[in-house]
Amino acid sequence: MTGMLTYDQARMLLFEGVPTPVPEEVPTARALGRILAENVAADTDLPPFRRAVMDGYALRSRDLERGWFRLRVVGDVPAGGSGARPRVGPAEAARIMTGAPIPEGADAVQRVELTEALEGNEVLIREPVAAGAHIREAGSEVRAGERVLSKGEEIGPAQVAVLASFGRSAVRVYRVPGATLVPTGDELVEIGATPAFGQIRNSNGPMMLAQARRAGLNARLLPPVGDETRALREVVANNRSADILVFSGGLSMGERDHVREAIEKEGAEIVFHRAAIKPGKPVLFARRGEQLIFGLPGNPVSTYVTFELFVRPAARRWMGFSEPGPPVARARLREGIRHQPGRLFFKPGRCDVSTGEVWAAPIETGGSADIAGFARANCLIEIPADREVLEAGEATTIRFLDCVAMSGAHPDG
Repeated sequence: MTGMLTYDQARMLLFEGVPTPVPEEVPTARALGRILAENVAADTDLPPFRRAVMDGYALRSRDLERGWFRLRVVGDVPAGGSGARPRVGPAEAARIMTGAPIPEGADAVQRVELTEALEGNEVLIREPVAAGAHIREAGSEVRAGERVLSKGEEIGPAQVAVLASFGRSAVRVYRVPGATLVPTGDELVEIGATPAFGQIRNSNGPMMLAQARRAGLNARLLPPVGDETRALREVVANNRSADILVFSGGLSMGERDHVREAIEKEGAEIVFHRAAIKPGKPVLFARRGEQLIFGLPGNPVSTYVTFELFVRPAARRWMGFSEPGPPVARARLREGIRHQPGRLFFKPGRCDVSTGEVWAAPIETGGSADIAGFARANCLIEIPADREVLEAGEATTIRFLDCVAMSGAHPDG
């Protein structure tokens, strides 16, 4: 598609170009952060037996109703014990630990804080307790065969515990695509070097690598490539196996901006080049078979923002995320913002929660090259393309920067 696209149009074309997620099986211990490619059912009841949920004494509640508060202790029931368990009869009790199976004859547990051990292997129960108290019945949490996790669900620490609880040492998840990241520019030197006049350190490369890894991608960073079509074509040609290929720089209309040319000459189809956004207008998206190729503007703020707006969502959609982000919210502005209409402006901001509402304060920077000023932001404040002024207190959309938590709140996503 040619011409200037809106952000929504570009995002629609982006998602249309993302391949279908591919399932694979991985060990459960390595599944954190992945998306389930299958439903998971319980292989057993949970709990598998009637168990105590408190340390205390297992007893017959009807004995206490009769006023029998002094009971004979007939044994101990430890958690995980495999030996014979005592049977609780009239005026009897058994010491029991949290998680241990309820002994035959008992129908309640009184917690240890409301008991007193007496001489002669007896216990005083200080308060009555109802039948079923402090007992979890077998299958009361989950029944065998019941779905416990659903396809499309992200695996967090709790989901890992669920998988382990039902014997799943391996699980089917969607494959994580591999990304190759390529900073471009004759002016770039490595971060340990002292730049000569006209040179700058390669900050985009390490930044993109950090963004890719935080998005969950398998990523590798190539050394900077100069502003020369032949060298750029070699990179495109030699990285056909990369699921995602990302360039930063070389996308404007200057004589040494050759990234698009190199991509096209190596057989990729340009899906779009340029979007009506600020920063990031020159952003490019192309496909070569199932390979996704991105060209991001070279100024570091533009690189960061377009990575979050385009590369991260496409990659995470390929990984199976139904809501690939960045996550959004409505926030009230602490200060007014002026904007030259024409492009959707993603202005850096700092958001927090006050009196139950999300608030955002704009951050003034020196522009798309001022990564030091931008680094204070934890959100992007959206200023619509047709608005010149947003007033203080007005609500607008914000996008959290890679799920960065707000002070006092944690966004979904």
